[in-house]
Amino acid sequence: MAKIITIIGILLGVIGAGIGILAAINPQLVASWFVPLIMNDNGRGFSNFMGVIFPIGMILFFVVVFGLAFRPLIANAMNSGKIKNHLKMVGVKGTARVLSVQDTGITVNNSPFAKITMEIKPGVTAEFSTTIGRLNIPRPGDMIEVVYDPSNPKVAMPASMLQN
Repeated sequence: MAKIITIIGILLGVIGAGIGILAAINPQLVASWFVPLIMNDNGRGFSNFMGVIFPIGMILFFVVVFGLAFRPLIANAMNSGKIKNHLKMVGVKGTARVLSVQDTGITVNNSPFAKITMEIKPGVTAEFSTTIGRLNIPRPGDMIEVVYDPSNPKVAMPASMLQN
């Protein structure tokens, strides 16, 4: 999904850049595409468009594009805060074994955003997503300190994430 959104974003950017460059070279040509759509009442429609509709449309466009682009990070941050509060109240410290580390294709401040699957107890696994340092990437088989909910061990998080 992230790749599709990225491709759509790149295409929209290229199209927008092309129209912008063309407007800089030949503004009359670009205006001839858009002005007839809104210029049917001696210019009042154009000023209404540029003064009201266009700014609102651009704000909505950017909110939707950035919302889609950053949705995984926003959702993770919201869930992470709830889980942190829950684990601070009822969590038990333990050690878990890393089963897998998967790249999500997202990079935050030059750090990969990864999904890590760990085994809390024999047969009980938990997953979490976080940014990881490029020099400190966990590998399958590594043991990490975790805090988990004893009534639901699938709700777990590395102890280092709770200290922040």
